[in-house]
Amino acid sequence: MDEILEILLKGIKEVIKFVIFVLILNIILLNLGRFTLLACTLGKYPTYQQVEEKPDKIIWFGLFIIITIWSTIAIYNNINT
Repeated sequence: MDEILEILLKGIKEVIKFVIFVLILNIILLNLGRFTLLACTLGKYPTYQQVEEKPDKIIWFGLFIIITIWSTIAIYNNINT
């Protein structure tokens, strides 16, 4: 009985990890990258078709934006100390 419960808990844990991973990638990074690209290009890129065809590039750009913001904050805090 304990073995079955342990297997079920591992399965539920993996499902939760997957859902959180997909949530972070598809919602946060994709939309951050999309909105940033739309703001930088004044609404020309990405179109809805490009969002559906090439979400990986937009997700990478969203990750780049987060790393850039984090690095800027870290550099600013180190300069002012």
